[in-house]
Amino acid sequence: MDEAIARARTLVGVSRYYRDATLEMAPLVVNCITLWQWVVVEAYDLLLPERLLSLEHSVAQNELRAGDIVLTPQCPAWNGEDDWGHCGVLTHEGTVIHATRRRRKGNLVDGVREDLFRRFLWRGFLAARRLTFR
Repeated sequence: MDEAIARARTLVGVSRYYRDATLEMAPLVVNCITLWQWVVVEAYDLLLPERLLSLEHSVAQNELRAGDIVLTPQCPAWNGEDDWGHCGVLTHEGTVIHATRRRRKGNLVDGVREDLFRRFLWRGFLAARRLTFR
């Protein structure tokens, strides 16, 4: 996933967040899943499913490594179609690259960000998946 992480980093501060973004809108407009769908398609010509929990290689939190897709639970106030709330990918530096839109300390955070792993997990850890390329 090093190539995907490198491509995602080029979008930090560039791409905008839109909750209903589609893959066709990427890379300029993304949500947390379309960001990773786009960079994985660009880097590896592989399309990630929208239902990330359907990926077969589950990873425990204490076994995470760079390139793993980290999933957090849904906010209680939001009842979406997915069984997870937010996703990002762990980097070698212990950060997570993700697309988000929310207020942080009064400032609007909108777009692709790279945050510390512990900050990304403010809602908790739900699951993680590891992509394997054959």
